[in-house]
Amino acid sequence: MEIKHEEHIDRGIFRAFIGGKEAGMIIYINDDDDTVIIYHTEINHEYGGRGVGKALIGAIADFAREKGVYVVPLCHFANYVFRKTPAYKDLLVPNEWESKFKG
Repeated sequence: MEIKHEEHIDRGIFRAFIGGKEAGMIIYINDDDDTVIIYHTEINHEYGGRGVGKALIGAIADFAREKGVYVVPLCHFANYVFRKTPAYKDLLVPNEWESKFKG
């Protein structure tokens, strides 16, 4: 699987390719200097169940870490993966209410 990234001033897209064919994509916007918002993930039906979505999430997680930004996963799939994967928890925008009630 090959993942390509196109970045523009205020948005970007990661595309996954298998055998030269587009297998899926994840689209995000740059909300501000410290946040990217994932608003759409799409996997072509013939590539479902092959880990394309998780690979795309991994690519945007790596991107966010490199840029030092948080992720707001509005897309249902991205939200599910980010919240269930402990390795991605540090990328989620801290919830101010959680921090107020800890310790």
